[in-house]
Amino acid sequence: MELYGIMLSVPFFYISSSIYSIIIGRITNKLQFLTPPLFWISGAVIGIIFFEFIAVSMFGPDKLQEAIGPSYYSIHFVFFVLAIPGIVHLMKLQTRFPFLSNWPVIGVFCAIFALCIIIQQYAISETLFGINGTR
Repeated sequence: MELYGIMLSVPFFYISSSIYSIIIGRITNKLQFLTPPLFWISGAVIGIIFFEFIAVSMFGPDKLQEAIGPSYYSIHFVFFVLAIPGIVHLMKLQTRFPFLSNWPVIGVFCAIFALCIIIQQYAISETLFGINGTR
């Protein structure tokens, strides 16, 4: 059943990230002062997610929870939720490569990134809480 949810998440994230990129583009066109903070905060969020991915790959979720404490999963979940908006912000607000700011490109990239993030979330939650959600 989880496989169907994962498969359906890809088109959902394509559509939702495309719509969100259009909305964030219009907002930042009118409110230019929001662009630098959104860009840098999103960069920090994606950097932390990348760091967590490396740490989970090297040590595993169990060791990270032992090192950080019981709040590890809560912190992980917050960054899981912020991952796709962070990628949308980085792609939409960057000015170096205009092609990457187009909503179809953002949608495709976010759908692929979301699939990776969802699989990581699934693996972490199963490792920490077991297959039934209780350990």
